[in-house]
Amino acid sequence: MRRRDATIAIGAPLGLVDTYVPTTADELRPGAVAPRNRAGRVVEPWANVAIAPAGGVRSSAADLAVLLRAMLEGTVAGAEALQPVAPLARKMRIGA
Repeated sequence: MRRRDATIAIGAPLGLVDTYVPTTADELRPGAVAPRNRAGRVVEPWANVAIAPAGGVRSSAADLAVLLRAMLEGTVAGAEALQPVAPLARKMRIGA
């Protein structure tokens, strides 16, 4: 799923207005938290197409609360992927 598709499929139905996936530093919104390295120095933001799915999603606490509630209630798009469908180990199963 491409970033714009994911934003529309998941974010739009839930009304997530503060959730977005910047793929360039220019797409970062005002007030975006600056990333820092282990020493606490500001570094370049994760904002490119390759990294976006691995941590480039930006959101607010309010949007994340809405997303979490929808995930727990099973009403978010793609919720079926959270259901354990395949054996993993012993009596454990893992989602799709």
